[in-house]
Amino acid sequence: MRLIVGTDLNGGSVSDDFENRADRITALVEKRAKEVADNAAFGGCMHDGGASSLREQIEFFNCGRRRVIPSGWAQYEKQIDPEYTEYLRLKQKFGDR
Repeated sequence: MRLIVGTDLNGGSVSDDFENRADRITALVEKRAKEVADNAAFGGCMHDGGASSLREQIEFFNCGRRRVIPSGWAQYEKQIDPEYTEYLRLKQKFGDR
């Protein structure tokens, strides 16, 4: 049974098979990241051949799927905390006493 949850921009149905497709595509991108990293290493490169960029894209995609903030953004998330904002205001006002 396909659970229809909406329509895409072309009017086609978006179903629960999206998760399956996304998992399979993510696995292919992870495989490609490993390949380019291995190729760069075997070639004696001082970089990873773009593997870190692919892995970062995977992380952001998966965070979007799970509706969570990416781990690298935690430093920014605290800035929207009212207590942290007040702390910064007081620190600026009174300095590092």
